Amino acid sequence: MASNMAGCMSTRPSSVWPSCQRKPKMDICADTDQRQLEKLRRINEILIKRVKHLDDKRGSAHSAFQAAIALEKEVFIRNRELEQALEELYRKNEELAAARAAAEAADRSKTRFLSAASHDLLQPLSAARLFLTALNDTTLDDLQTELIERIGHSFQGVEDLMRAVLDISKLHSHSNTSAQHKMGPVSLKRLLGRLADESAALAATKRLDFRYVETTATVDSDPMYLRRIIQNLLANAIRYTNHGKVLLGVRRRGARVVIEVHDTGIGIHPSQQDLVFEEFHRANPDEATHGVGLGLSIVKRACDMLGHEVTLRSTPGKGTCVNVALRASDGHAATHAQPVFSTSSPAGLVGKGIVVIENDPPLRRAYEILLKHSWQMRAQIVDTTEAALALSGPFDAIIADYSLDGGETGVTSIRRLRAHHRRPLPALLITGHANPDLARDCRREDIKVVAKPVRKRDLERLLMGLIT
Repeated sequence: MASNMAGCMSTRPSSVWPSCQRKPKMDICADTDQRQLEKLRRINEILIKRVKHLDDKRGSAHSAFQAAIALEKEVFIRNRELEQALEELYRKNEELAAARAAAEAADRSKTRFLSAASHDLLQPLSAARLFLTALNDTTLDDLQTELIERIGHSFQGVEDLMRAVLDISKLHSHSNTSAQHKMGPVSLKRLLGRLADESAALAATKRLDFRYVETTATVDSDPMYLRRIIQNLLANAIRYTNHGKVLLGVRRRGARVVIEVHDTGIGIHPSQQDLVFEEFHRANPDEATHGVGLGLSIVKRACDMLGHEVTLRSTPGKGTCVNVALRASDGHAATHAQPVFSTSSPAGLVGKGIVVIENDPPLRRAYEILLKHSWQMRAQIVDTTEAALALSGPFDAIIADYSLDGGETGVTSIRRLRAHHRRPLPALLITGHANPDLARDCRREDIKVVAKPVRKRDLERLLMGLIT
């Protein structure tokens, strides 16, 4: 059997398996195992890489999850802090609102107090002024005349200070509201003309050359406040000019009109020029003047309120120029009939009938001395409207104080007396309230207004205009 197989094998042609291609069976099996092992190794590496990649991804997701949790906590904390900050801000805003309301209430209370106090403060000054003028009409020696003059100057200083403080207070209270001023066309010819007449007389007392360049310009402003602005500028110019001249004029610059007040006074040092518009600041405190440092502050506040630009140029030792720039107006300024003041002596008042309503006893006595004894008028002086209605006439004029007892005003008293006598009696209202609205109301009712304290020459001039 073995021999047969060997024979058979020996009879197979040699070309079937060449000698170079013959491989042992064991080698074939080993090679197959090697390839299989290599394949498994590669598969294993791939699997390991995938596992690592999955681990990395799993780790990143975990880290992201942890970061998200931390971020959420941080957002929660920040939101809570923001809520607390908003609550604190809301509380602070409520406190500020309450404080502002309290400040506004205090400001209104201060304004009401000053309005009432102005009457009470000026009342004794008015009486003292009238008593002083009555004393001056008596026979005096040189020393007594000098003393009366000095007392008059002292009164003037007190009056100027009180008026300035009241003006500053009102401007401070009303600087953020337009309800207290009414803009409209204002004729500078009328307004500046009257101020020029008043200032020329004041300048003459210091032997200054006062010049006014007349204008026909009309501007957009409030006539009451504009008058106060220019009046203060002129008073300052005259006060700080010892020799030379004071000039009031107007220039047109495009759509604007510029009011200019020039003087040849002591001037203001450059370092002081930005400070002169502050309250109670005097650029030359060593000068022998009676200013208190409020005139230009009032000018600045009033100009700011009205939207006017105020500028200043000054050279020490040569003088100062203050400009107020206003918008030119195309409208027509309202006209008001003005009394023509007589130049005759007080004899024109002799025998004229007048009723005076004044609730202050010293002032009633002062009116009695001046009107009855000095001017020899038929004056009847009472303290209430009811007492005035009970008087027998006829009367040529009425003088009434604005603040009367029982909440009544001089305006209502004048209305009632006119209605009682059935004719528009000439009337003069004496007031310590520098209120533009009151002045406008009196103009509408043809009531002349004079501010306290009353001066003899002003009272005489107004009564002459009303009666004659």
